[in-house]
Amino acid sequence: MDDPVTRIPSLLRAQGRSVQWFCRNVGIHRSYYWMIETGHRPLSASYLSRAADVLGVPVEMLVSTSRNVTEPSSNIADQVSA
Repeated sequence: MDDPVTRIPSLLRAQGRSVQWFCRNVGIHRSYYWMIETGHRPLSASYLSRAADVLGVPVEMLVSTSRNVTEPSSNIADQVSA
C-alpha cells in the first residue's frame, strides 16, 4: 500500500499491532479495511470514531495524510503510546 487514505497503517506499525488485531477490535473484515485504505470505499465517521477509540488517538490524527490534510511532518511513534 503506497499511499494509504488514513494514518492507520503507520499507527499500527508504531504501536506494534497487526491489521488482523485492528480489524477484529474495530469489527470489520480485513478486505473491507484494505478497500478503505486504498480508496475503494469511503471513510465513514463511525469507522473513524471506532478506529480512534481502538488505537487510543484522536480522530484528527487518523485523517491527516497527504491525501486529506497537509500538516508538518511529525514522528507518529512519539505521539502514540503502545
